[in-house]
Amino acid sequence: MDLYVEVIIDAYGGRGRGAVIRQWFDYWESVLFAGREGNAGVRWSGGVVRTANDRSVNFVDRPERRRAFVMELCDAPFWAEASLNTDNEEQLTRVRTFPSIFDDPKYLSLSATVPCTDDEARDAEFCSQVASSVAESCASLNPAFGRVEHGFFDDRTNLDVGLRRRPAMSVRESRNTLRGYAWVTILPEELLRRIGGTATLEKSGAFFRVCPLPAGGAMLQASPTVASCTDSVLEAVFRSLARVLPRGVPSPHVAFPGVRFIPQDAGVVGL
Repeated sequence: MDLYVEVIIDAYGGRGRGAVIRQWFDYWESVLFAGREGNAGVRWSGGVVRTANDRSVNFVDRPERRRAFVMELCDAPFWAEASLNTDNEEQLTRVRTFPSIFDDPKYLSLSATVPCTDDEARDAEFCSQVASSVAESCASLNPAFGRVEHGFFDDRTNLDVGLRRRPAMSVRESRNTLRGYAWVTILPEELLRRIGGTATLEKSGAFFRVCPLPAGGAMLQASPTVASCTDSVLEAVFRSLARVLPRGVPSPHVAFPGVRFIPQDAGVVGL
């Protein structure tokens, strides 16, 4: 199953939304598309929705159209996607942006789909490269939240599902309460300070890697590989982050059978 990378941005550090969107697309297209473009039967395509009331404008793989797509990104569209697809319309990978909250453009979702075979999910070098790419793509950002999920592609986090929360609510509260946790979690600066900083997280032993982000916050990698993120690993992550997680006992949801979480109340564990 593929990996879903998502970062939520609500602060732009003096830059426009368009500059942040273009930077995200430039980075992840270079990571995901470079080794696949040019292969027989693989083509690039792009799409943009300029405002919530507009129809999608599609872009084909010609130099002038790709330049036009980049210019559209600079204008901070409501929604945009670039993808690689086969001649049979199978999507191989994609980079996407859309508003995390439909009627509030302040909250921006930036995402990428990383192809991942079962062998790659067990490959420490591949997984390290993915985690490093996440950290590098956020180096100049100040994320409100971020995650890398395995086989779960939704704007809901694991705790949105388990606690039956609307994503719009958890997004608005993301600098006060951590939205969820996964194999890779991005902790915003405000919550990192409440936890006690990166030194506290490293000392906890819950994480394989704790990487401070230059513009604020930290990337937390739970285990060396995606496949080695077992239930016991996830429980250690949960306990180390409990004091900044939402209260309540999450429970399984019939519509999301594969979503993983620890069925305990963070409000009790984090006391």
